[in-house]
Amino acid sequence: MKTDTFNDTTDEPNETFTLSGTLTSNGAPYSDSGIATIIDNDTPTITVGDPANNGIGDITVPEGDDAIFGVNLTGVAVGGTLTLTMAQSGVNPATEGTDYKVTTFQYSLDNGTTWNNATEGTAFAVNPGDSQVLVKTDTFNDTTDEPNETFTLSGTLTSNGAPYSDSGIATIIDNDTPTITVGDPANNGIGDITVPEGDDAIFGVNLTGVAVGGTLTLTMAQSGVNPATEGTDYKVTTFQYSLDNGTTWNNATEGTAFAVNPGDSQVLVKTDTFNDTTDEPNETFTLSGTLTSNGAPLQRQRHRDDHRQRHADHHGGRPGQQRDWRHHGTGR
Repeated sequence: MKTDTFNDTTDEPNETFTLSGTLTSNGAPYSDSGIATIIDNDTPTITVGDPANNGIGDITVPEGDDAIFGVNLTGVAVGGTLTLTMAQSGVNPATEGTDYKVTTFQYSLDNGTTWNNATEGTAFAVNPGDSQVLVKTDTFNDTTDEPNETFTLSGTLTSNGAPYSDSGIATIIDNDTPTITVGDPANNGIGDITVPEGDDAIFGVNLTGVAVGGTLTLTMAQSGVNPATEGTDYKVTTFQYSLDNGTTWNNATEGTAFAVNPGDSQVLVKTDTFNDTTDEPNETFTLSGTLTSNGAPLQRQRHRDDHRQRHADHHGGRPGQQRDWRHHGTGR
């Protein structure tokens, strides 16, 4: 005797049914039975990654947007559960609570119509027919130049008592471009400056989006139609910079980088000028600054206007006459 069995797609334990037979002979019954065990042939699967590609492949997310993974499932048993965890990963790991999972970690069983709060390491129910679980977390839109950073979503499906796991990587695409302007410290480094002969010339080097490990390199040079002479008209004894608005001054060396960090918004740079007794035209010199952030020098790779030059006019004549800082169009 035979009967068919149904080839479903649900992970389940092997199941049994019984065939019983009763022979009636010469008015007397004789009975027996046999058991058939249906061997389940379904192995659940889980893939974590791109929701548009059945959870296959990693995802990218612009900094500040939600990262949405697809956790794709097949063959889930009745009473199945899914456990989710997130962790920093890769060469440039994102930091939980700073770069991702700032406020939300949620999952959806209905393609994003309804979202439920997720708790790392705590299982929630999935059932036969649940083919994709969307999982999202927010990312933080900071203002610091940094490499693209990665974190990992791992999922463990427990089906019919057995665990099945996979993980996918999210890459947060940084959207911060540092800037540098060199000039008037009272105007965010924009515009040139003037200095009376004999006074300190003080520039403002204004920065935004500096990466961890950033550096600043400074140089001074004579410039313009009436160039000032280094060692005679300017930078006679001092060339210094300050990271704390002039409270502390550090000696600067031309062409030698020094550290700047996220949050350093203005570097003051000063040099003295020489009060001679010679009548002469106003003279100019230039301070150039190169910010290297996240390994890239800005004037070459980050922004065409990031390598700014500002000019100081140096006048060496009549008492009380001020030098006129003139801008000759460099970097503008």
